[in-house]
Amino acid sequence: MHIIRAFREMDNHYVYQPSLCITLQGGKEILIGDETLSYGPMQCLVVGLDLPACGRIVTASPDEPFVGITVEFDTAIMREVLAQLGTSVGPTSNPGRSMFVADVDGALADCVLRMVRLTETPQAISILYPALMREFY
Repeated sequence: MHIIRAFREMDNHYVYQPSLCITLQGGKEILIGDETLSYGPMQCLVVGLDLPACGRIVTASPDEPFVGITVEFDTAIMREVLAQLGTSVGPTSNPGRSMFVADVDGALADCVLRMVRLTETPQAISILYPALMREFY
């Protein structure tokens, strides 16, 4: 998990890896090809494949900085969790989009909050973070 804080608007050209990019405060846009995806507080960008894109923090100031977290997907843990849940995963005839915006609420929001709060007790990270990641997936 990476925590990002920015005090001004900025652009970043990047190859996004499979991950969940959550905005806690501020706003961001992602430009991929001719499409712009915008997301704000308690929304996330879901990235399913390595994709080159331009990310732009569009809402940030010294008084109210942009704050976001990025969690890169660990496919080994995801497969393990799915196997334990008895969920089969296979190719679909319509795989859908590889990058989209969604709301962060309910159980996911609670899990993310506990992940961020772990930074207050660094000695607990090595013990609790693996379990939180399994819950996250």
